[in-house]
Amino acid sequence: MSENGSALGGGIYNDGTVNNGGTVVLSNSTVSANGVAGSGAGGGIFNFSQGPDKLLLTNTTITNNGALGGGSGIASLGTFAVAFAGNNNIVAGNTGSADIDGPFSGIRNIVGTTANLFLGPLANNGGPTLTHALLPGSTAAIGRGDLTTCTTPPVNSVDQRGQPRGPIACSIGAYEPQGGPGARSSTASIPALSNWMLALLAMLLVGCVALADRGRCRKSGR
Repeated sequence: MSENGSALGGGIYNDGTVNNGGTVVLSNSTVSANGVAGSGAGGGIFNFSQGPDKLLLTNTTITNNGALGGGSGIASLGTFAVAFAGNNNIVAGNTGSADIDGPFSGIRNIVGTTANLFLGPLANNGGPTLTHALLPGSTAAIGRGDLTTCTTPPVNSVDQRGQPRGPIACSIGAYEPQGGPGARSSTASIPALSNWMLALLAMLLVGCVALADRGRCRKSGR
C-alpha cells in the first residue's frame, strides 16, 4: 500500500465503529509513502475503533508516511482507541508527527525508533509488490522476530515476497533477509576468518619465495 493520500488515513482508513464494525488485518505487508492533507492524522493508517482488535498487524512494515495532525504511521481514535495489536511489526521512520498516536499491544514490535534499523528505499526486491529491505546493520530487526508468529498462520514461514522465514529465527517487519537467521553472528565472524586465511596465504607465499631463492620451491606432485 503506497503513494496514496486522503484527509484521514493516507493509506488505510478503518471505521471500526459499532455500526460498521470494520476490522483490518495486515500480514507480511508494507504501508509506505502515503500521506494526509493539512492537519489530518494517520499518514499510513487511521483506525477509528470502538472495540478490541480492530487493527491486527503481523510482520508488517509501516514507514515513510506523513501526517501533521498526529500518528504519521498510525493514528487511532474512539472509545477503544488501541492503535494496533500484533507481533513483529515496524512502525518507524514516518514524518510530520509521532509515528503512532494511541496505545498498542504485542511483542517484538519496533515503534517510534530507527536505532539500529536501516531500511532500504521502497523498491522491487523480488516478489509481486514493493518492499523496504532490511539492510546490513539492522540488528534491531534481523533475527529478532517472534519465531512462533513467523511460522504459524497468517505468516506461514514466508515474507511479503514469498521468501522463507525461519526455521531457527526470523526478522521483524515484512522483509526477511536471506542467508539464514544466524546471519548476524556468522557475518560478524567472516572478517576474522578471512584475515586468518590471508595471513596463512601470506606466510606460505613468503616461505615459497624463500625456497625459490634456493631452487627448492616446486609445485605439489612434481
